[in-house]
Amino acid sequence: MLLRFVRVMNALYAPVILGIYLVAFLAAFTSMFFFPPAAILLVIVGVLGLFFFWTLGALMRGLERWLDPSTGDPDSDGGGSESVDD
Repeated sequence: MLLRFVRVMNALYAPVILGIYLVAFLAAFTSMFFFPPAAILLVIVGVLGLFFFWTLGALMRGLERWLDPSTGDPDSDGGGSESVDD
């Protein structure tokens, strides 16, 4: 149940963040004509928000990998460390 919730959140995360940034862009664009300092503030908050949203996304992906190890590294076969004999 928790894994399903985390997968849905990971699937919806990028479109939701894109929507937030589009709304912020429209707010900054319209406020540019009425109150320019608000537009500058929204740009600064948006750039600083990139770090926050990137960190949150990495934490959510890590939580999904922790809950279901088979969704980990796409290059691995899901197994543990194996010794290779030549």
